[in-house]
Amino acid sequence: MAPPQIAEKQVQDLRIHLGWAALAWVESGLYLIDTTRGISFFSLKTLGFFLIGTVPVGLVLGNAAYIVHKGICRLFPIRSERSAAVFASTVGLCLFAVNGVICYLAARWVISRLVV
Repeated sequence: MAPPQIAEKQVQDLRIHLGWAALAWVESGLYLIDTTRGISFFSLKTLGFFLIGTVPVGLVLGNAAYIVHKGICRLFPIRSERSAAVFASTVGLCLFAVNGVICYLAARWVISRLVV
């Protein structure tokens, strides 16, 4: 079992990944709804897009990013604490960018197929 500090850090990292995926979904949805003709912010489909879509996307993509992040950091063990922290932060930032793109593409697909 991991020491309490490490367990707390893992929970914090998971929450960050979950929150980022949900935020990327909402931001992508707002952008796509604003730029797509024939769709209104004030409709039941739009409400469903945000209420029904945000939690599953956050859970699925957030957990996937967290698992990939942990896997990459374990795949390349680094002895120095400072180097390991820099490496983990860099991997995390890259995963945030990839996760944002995936959320945008998923939101675009949902809006083009289900909402319009």
